[in-house]
Formats: sequence, structure tokens, C-alpha cells
Amino acid sequence: MSTRSWLRLLSVAFLVALTACAKDPLAISLKIGPATVTITNPAGDKHALVMAADGAVTLDNTAVFQVRSNGRIQVYEKLGFRLLKDDSVLVNGQATNVGIRGNGTFIMDGADQLAFTSDGEISGPLLRDIDHPLIKAGATLAYQGSPEVRRAMMFALSVVLTRGEQLPAPAAPTP
Repeated sequence: MSTRSWLRLLSVAFLVALTACAKDPLAISLKIGPATVTITNPAGDKHALVMAADGAVTLDNTAVFQVRSNGRIQVYEKLGFRLLKDDSVLVNGQATNVGIRGNGTFIMDGADQLAFTSDGEISGPLLRDIDHPLIKAGATLAYQGSPEVRRAMMFALSVVLTRGEQLPAPAAPTP
């Protein structure tokens, strides 16, 4: 093989290696940490969505999924969520009408629907009209956790809100 052929081969191999190792331009780096959203419905029933330091999420003490620092949540073998740099959320690689802003605000159809308040609550228009098995219209949502983890926690909450009927049923309260 000639020197020229070797140089071509090496340059192609180098480009292939760079492409394979390149970072995904849409990937985010999500801050994961301990946080809790306590949901109190108007009838008084409460639910807790808890994220551990490693991103493991439980709903009423039942493990449901894990939030990963790369912005991915895998709920079931065939149900995956991905948060992108442009704040949009993909479900199984398909675009959706929801997103999570950098400050943790949940958006739907381009409009803010849920946001963190200065007094530790999550509020917004979505709570007035919500029809969900877990969260009823008029519910209050209280957040405990660091501000850096808000986006990851809202991502977890959005998965529960948009696919709640597919998550395991919460454990029955013990007497």
C-alpha cells in the first residue's frame, strides 16, 4: 500500500473515531439530587413523589423509574423519555407538546403550565383543570429540595402527569 493510501486510510479512520466519540449536540447535563413533591388533593389525600440522590424516583414508596443526569428516563422497557437542550421532551424518540425549561417550569403547547414559586410550591394553570388519577383539580404541590434539582424533579413529575395511568398503582396505606 502506498504512503498516500495509508494517509487516506488513517484520515478516514480518524474521522470515523471522532464521529463515534462526539457528544450528542442535543444532550443535556441534568443536576440530580434528593427532592420531594408532596401532592395534597382537595379531599385531603396526599401523595409523595420522591427522588433520591442517585435519581431513583418513588411514588408513594413504590419505585417507578430513575432520572438520569443525561436527561433520560426509562419507565418500561419500551417507554423512554428524553429531555433535550431546547427544553423539549421526546417520548420514544418522538416529539411531544411538553417541555421543561432550565428553571424547572413545565410547558405544554408553548405555554407555562407549572412553575416553582418562591415559597416552595408548584403552581400554574394546569392544576385548575387537571384530570388525572393521582392529582385532582385544585391540588397543591409542595417542593422540598435544592433549586439546582428543580428541573430534574419537574421532569419526573411530567412523566407522572403525562403517563400516570401506566405507572404502577401506589401502595395501599397500612392501617
